[in-house]
Amino acid sequence: MASRKKSPSSYARRQVLAEWRGIVEEPDLTRNEHHFALVLEKFLSEAGFENRCSEEDLAPVWEAAVGPFAAQNSKALSYENGILFVAVLQPSVHFTLQRELKSRILPKLKSALPGRPIRDVRFRLG
Repeated sequence: MASRKKSPSSYARRQVLAEWRGIVEEPDLTRNEHHFALVLEKFLSEAGFENRCSEEDLAPVWEAAVGPFAAQNSKALSYENGILFVAVLQPSVHFTLQRELKSRILPKLKSALPGRPIRDVRFRLG
């Protein structure tokens, strides 16, 4: 026999009978309590966010690696899975960074961020 869906009146009936019998048990509300910091940390690690750098961490390192002119015309956006993504304002600066300076920039970034292994730098216009 299939179980029936419990209606509000059946819940009230059970509640009254439990009170009459003297076996009222308060529900354990702490059963599902979790600290938010632990839940957030678990979620971020499962989602793959623990290997990311913030934009504030990348900006000074990027400026030191490329120099003032290139830093004014580009911006380090994100770091994901060993790849640094950089937005470049002008096509000519994009060409210069991609073709001529990338081989010089990569070792500087690797030494400046030893905890974050950088495999590649990818530039895009934007």
